Amino acid sequence: MGARICWILRFLVCVGAGNDRVDKGLAIFDENKDLIPDIVIDGKPTTPALPAKADFDGILTLTYPETAGMVATRTLYPSMTKALVLDEWHLRNTSEKPVTVSVKPPRIEKREGEKALMIWQSQAVETTTIAPKGVLAFHSSIHARLAGEPDLVTDPATERAARQALVAAAWNGPGRLETPDRDLNAAYALQKFHVLETPIETHNGVITHNGSLTYSPGIWANDPVEYSSPLFPFFGDPELNKASMQMYRIWLDHWLDHWLDHCLDHCLEHGIEHGIEHGIEHGIEHGIDPFPGSFEHAALKLTQKWRGDDAMVLYGLAKFLLFQGDRAAAEEMWPLIEFSAGSVQRNTRADGIVPTGLESFECTPWLPKDWPRMALRDVRAFGRSWDLVLARAGDLQKVTVSSQGRNILSKTWPAGKTYRVNLAHAK
Repeated sequence: MGARICWILRFLVCVGAGNDRVDKGLAIFDENKDLIPDIVIDGKPTTPALPAKADFDGILTLTYPETAGMVATRTLYPSMTKALVLDEWHLRNTSEKPVTVSVKPPRIEKREGEKALMIWQSQAVETTTIAPKGVLAFHSSIHARLAGEPDLVTDPATERAARQALVAAAWNGPGRLETPDRDLNAAYALQKFHVLETPIETHNGVITHNGSLTYSPGIWANDPVEYSSPLFPFFGDPELNKASMQMYRIWLDHWLDHWLDHCLDHCLEHGIEHGIEHGIEHGIEHGIDPFPGSFEHAALKLTQKWRGDDAMVLYGLAKFLLFQGDRAAAEEMWPLIEFSAGSVQRNTRADGIVPTGLESFECTPWLPKDWPRMALRDVRAFGRSWDLVLARAGDLQKVTVSSQGRNILSKTWPAGKTYRVNLAHAK
């Protein structure tokens, strides 16, 4: 258990660091030793036993069995903005007599290459008497910094509040799922939490990535683009949407470089105006060749190509823009839509695409047989907030979509029926 907790600490600080390949960072501290401060109780060095309980809702809480009349609780979480992990300790006196406690301030520094340091340190606590039922609070931390820079100044209250805000958004914020199955609701909330913390700082700005520690901060057409980004607007987080747009701009910038190279060659031969027109026509007809599939490692360099990535970007970006309901964003990304479609057209000879606009969507809901009801609440999409409720009605199911207290759709039909929902009716 100690080794696993140590690994979690290193995992969290690498997530917070958000730069360069982090697989090397996993070997910085001893694999087989948990990072526990030197705690002295009634004059005797004391190491808590293995945790008796672990809770995780986006913040990890470990509760230890009683040792020397004290019960220890640890709360671990990464900073939302820094390469920092906080490890807050609370020692509660469960005995019937006063207990003296002190904490020595250990410090471990590990150099990573020539430029970076990883530092574990603990808040010092002078010998203090804890009355029965009293609690002593202190914290330790791990942070990363460049060599030559001062240590980070930690403010646990501020850092914890920021992390708790993200937890609250995952469990109770927009786009929450309500079903009779508590385990499913919890799994959904935890996955939503994972999505909300995928924005990561890179030299290209803050982008959404695939959330994998090993491949951070790389992006693939089949991960943050096709699989997850269409869902992002549902959660009503402007920063998440901004990070998604910045992620798509990496593909857009690649297209611009590809397009400019083609245009410049033609401009030199036929003039600027004709060269630009030819470049646009060529891009729409032929797409990007080869179409980019992934931008990997800290440099976000083009790596994989031609895996059907044009179809992935076309699908994911179109859905993301549709659900975001932001016309300015759609206009900015339209060249990438056209060139992705051009690549798909060239390879599939499809007949074309019929857009549904920015105010409508289709859904085919199914209510599990043993569930009386389920709901997706406070979904943020198409520039609005709306609810979708599915309820049992005999052998049928009733679908209700509402926005701002007004029903947009209310139908009772068999399961598997496809509904077209037009949010323009909510105006």
